[in-house]
Amino acid sequence: MNLKQQTEMDEFVSSLSAGACSAGHYRKRGVYRSTLHRVKSFSGDVHLSLDTVFAPRFLSDFQEHLLMDGLCRNTVSFYINTLRSVHGAAVNAGILPAVPGLFSPLFTGHTPTQKRALSAGAVARLPAADLSSCPRLERCRDMFMASLCLQGISFVDLLYLSRGDLLAYTRRKTGTQVTVYVLDEAREYLSRLIGSGSEARYLLPVITLSGEDGYRQYQSALHLFNKQLKTLAAHLGLSDNLTSYVTRHTWATLAHHNGVGVSLVSQAMGHTTEKTTRVYLSSFDRKELKGANQAVLDAVLRPIREGTVTDVREEVVASLRTEEREERKEEREEKREEINMDLNAGVQGDGISQLIRIEAIQAGLPLRTSVSNILLYVNGKVVNGNPPVIPCHLCVNTPLRSESGEEKEKEEHLSRAERRRREKEQRKEQEKQMRQKKRKMSVF
Repeated sequence: MNLKQQTEMDEFVSSLSAGACSAGHYRKRGVYRSTLHRVKSFSGDVHLSLDTVFAPRFLSDFQEHLLMDGLCRNTVSFYINTLRSVHGAAVNAGILPAVPGLFSPLFTGHTPTQKRALSAGAVARLPAADLSSCPRLERCRDMFMASLCLQGISFVDLLYLSRGDLLAYTRRKTGTQVTVYVLDEAREYLSRLIGSGSEARYLLPVITLSGEDGYRQYQSALHLFNKQLKTLAAHLGLSDNLTSYVTRHTWATLAHHNGVGVSLVSQAMGHTTEKTTRVYLSSFDRKELKGANQAVLDAVLRPIREGTVTDVREEVVASLRTEEREERKEEREEKREEINMDLNAGVQGDGISQLIRIEAIQAGLPLRTSVSNILLYVNGKVVNGNPPVIPCHLCVNTPLRSESGEEKEKEEHLSRAERRRREKEQRKEQEKQMRQKKRKMSVF
């Protein structure tokens, strides 16, 4: 039939399905049929033309209809991408003109979904289980473990393995060549699954027919395998939902967890890009992040749970009291330093050594006692206006000055001391204000 004469959607998609079937792409034929059924169900018109379907308004309304029906974004993308493939075939056949950006407003991407992988402990429960009383579940378990031991080989590739593919096989999904090293554990499970007939086409006696009939056998086996996996999970008390694809995610996750690099995991699983591998490992990364976040929260909340946390207000009050004690201590030290400086300056102004101050303090004289009175106390009264005799260990070369000079120097010293005292008070006041601001900030 000439494709240029086909203008109805039904006829054109049927021709594409027949071509896919003749090429052995049976899954693609099912995809075309499923998409055509969705489009007919939406429009209600059996005789849809290609011009009607591939109009911007029709495509937009069709996508909105799928979303309103509760389909997830990835499923919607699946149908839109199939329509894009049909449109491309119609353009190549010369039936429709090329329309740049026709599918740009539509969602044709992929939304990452949560990938489930079993932990090492959960996987260990499968071979340890005694399933001899239920041969069907035992065979299901052996097939699951064989897939895991063969680097997470997919179910379809496992069923289509031939006897010569035990070292390398070609993925049916992507056509990628994958190298497999068959370890002893894998040989043990395969020995239980391999058929006895030496003329069997495939390693496992599941698919015995060829062509479309063989594809139907695969679909039936996949449905039965997933059904038995759910029964097996319930039998072993596993909370995880076992499916045929869990083995691939489990192998990738456990390999990555044990230090295998992403590039090597990608090669072992036959991924065309590392981006696909990282999608497999995203759930593992999220669990690691969850564990790290939980550890931080445990460190913060553990004192509260154990009842050992101190009230924040009590800590603030205790801190304020400590600061007040330190302030009073600093004030006492500053006053003591001022007194010592005044006394030292007065003694030096009279030309007497600092040792005289020590004598006065030891004698119990007031700190403000003048130098003249100190000397009178130590050596007796001045006789005939002559300077008193000073002990040799207190004597300096500078003679005593007259009373008028002494009084004048006292006044100068007092004015200097007053200026220093005022400057210190100003600094103290500034420091006090700064401490008060810090306390207010600590409370909030």
